[in-house]
Amino acid sequence: MTSIVKLRVVTGLSVCLLCFSLAFAQAQVNPTPPPTSNPPEAIDPGSPRPTIKGDTTPPRGTVNPQTAPRTGIRDTMPPRGVTEPQTQPRTGIRNDTTPPGRTGNPRTDQRTGIRPDSTRNTNTTGNWGTTGGTFSMASISDWPEPSKTAAQTMIQKYGQPQEHTTSMLIWRNNGPWHKTVVTRYETQHDFPMPHKDVLEQVIMHSVPADYLDDLARFDGSISVNRTEGTLSARCDKEENNFLALNLAHDVITGKRTSNDARAFLAQAVAGTGTVKSEYTSGLMFKTEMKSGDADKPATGVKAKDSNMDPKNKNQPNQKGADQKKSGTGTDNKEGQKKDQKSSSGGGQ
Repeated sequence: MTSIVKLRVVTGLSVCLLCFSLAFAQAQVNPTPPPTSNPPEAIDPGSPRPTIKGDTTPPRGTVNPQTAPRTGIRDTMPPRGVTEPQTQPRTGIRNDTTPPGRTGNPRTDQRTGIRPDSTRNTNTTGNWGTTGGTFSMASISDWPEPSKTAAQTMIQKYGQPQEHTTSMLIWRNNGPWHKTVVTRYETQHDFPMPHKDVLEQVIMHSVPADYLDDLARFDGSISVNRTEGTLSARCDKEENNFLALNLAHDVITGKRTSNDARAFLAQAVAGTGTVKSEYTSGLMFKTEMKSGDADKPATGVKAKDSNMDPKNKNQPNQKGADQKKSGTGTDNKEGQKKDQKSSSGGGQ
């Protein structure tokens, strides 16, 4: 029994000695380097991954196309801090398409009928349908000389027009005038001497219907709108319009006849005779505030009278109505025949 125990102890010690010998031999083949006192360096998250021979891991910021899931996004991922354009929310405005000097994309701005960068007339007297933005003298550069001269004179005196198109300039409530219009087109006028009518100026002035013929005989360039209550003159210069309207006022008030006014205008324009300067320097009377004449409704006429409408097919036959009244119609003849038969039968 004792010999068996001793044998086991010797065997165990032999195994331990053998294991220790093998470990010592392995340490001699691959010695372990001594530890250093310097701490490990911090790794920058944004720095590229160091390349190790045999390492197949893709660099930071990229996804392996063979292992990445199919999400509809490009395989190459943008660097950190940069948002992928395809994943940005759709706001309707592309960040790189806004033209310089504009506040937004005109396609997505509120639909107001005016582009954000459009230029409008900022005249303080009102914007009466101005076309083409702020007026420019270049827009009348190709006008005929009389029209261009009249336009330049009015601009120098009254400023830029409130309305302008390719064929006319319009001022409203400028000076003594209700409206001033300079037109590109010309009208030939030979009284009192040949000239071009291009400048029309309007005032508020009531004109009785009895004086319309007198004004027409006085000057063909005098116009009357009795319903609106306006009186206008059209000539080549403003002083000639003052002269014509002052004389028209004399005719309306009975101060002059049409022939006297016509002779006075001819002398004033020709520069002959004694002419008062106030006739050409401004209006010699006060204009009216309410000069319109709305007239009166016609009496005895219906707005929708079937007897007066030639397109109405249901009109009564006037000839048949007259025949019935006179007793010559078909119905009356048949009635007369029945009366004759009844009277002859009664006689039998």
